[in-house]
Amino acid sequence: ASPIPKVEVTLTPGGTVQGFVTDENGKPQPNVTLFFQGRYAYNGDTARKAGLLATVITDEEGRYSVSHLPSQICYVVRKDEWSSLGVVRQAVLPQNGKTSTLNLGGRPELTGRLIVNGKPLANTRILLAGENPNFGIFRAYTNTDSEGMFHFFGAGPGQRTLYYEVPNVNNNWVPVRSLELISDDQDLGTLETQVGQLTVNCQPETLDDMRLGLFNYHPVWTASLRAGNLVPRTSSSAPFVFNQVTTREYVIVASRSGYPSVYQKVHVTKENLNSQLTLPIPEGTATIHFKLDQELM
Repeated sequence: ASPIPKVEVTLTPGGTVQGFVTDENGKPQPNVTLFFQGRYAYNGDTARKAGLLATVITDEEGRYSVSHLPSQICYVVRKDEWSSLGVVRQAVLPQNGKTSTLNLGGRPELTGRLIVNGKPLANTRILLAGENPNFGIFRAYTNTDSEGMFHFFGAGPGQRTLYYEVPNVNNNWVPVRSLELISDDQDLGTLETQVGQLTVNCQPETLDDMRLGLFNYHPVWTASLRAGNLVPRTSSSAPFVFNQVTTREYVIVASRSGYPSVYQKVHVTKENLNSQLTLPIPEGTATIHFKLDQELM
């Protein structure tokens, strides 16, 4: 019989991460469950559990401590990430044999006021995140008051984007402004933004199975982050109406099963914030044939 190879296993103590959690008002928050994960995004509960490194619950003072973490980026997520207020997602790099501090909340405090189309954005859920409101290593939520005032605790430093939630549409976010936050308390003052409505008519008339989407324009990717809020249509002949549209470049994508998609770039400015356009849908009968090289299979 072949000799059993000698296997040497080295165990390290790992790193420790400690800190505290506050609510959206900066007050210590007890009994909050935090998950330490090895990746920032998972597809389904099974994958999420497979990437789970540790779980901890804050004490009565809102404090926590986790030991024996690997020396890799750890993403710290609240249990009810999508419905909680305050900082709900952060990242930390534990160091073997050392203690790191990561607070979800507390100082610095970020304040400001939101004005949309000349009116205070009252009693609305807002978000601080990265370029994509649904992914990334940082996310914090709070609500504006009746005058559009808001407070975030533990938001800086770093580059963040401020969003507000489309009224009566959960987790549909409208970008307001990109911000460079510092490590001290910061008052942003009054942030004003304008949103409008884009109406798209298809020519010839839209077919029953045609879908049309509005996406942020990206110079490399054919389609990126979905934008605007599509108003429910009353019939297949009705135009596609997107509200909550901000000033920037977009791509309109019309698609239909079994047919090529049609793309059209549109630049929304302050001058054409509420506008209509016609999207030509070609009536060609061409087909495309291709053969995949054997080396690529």
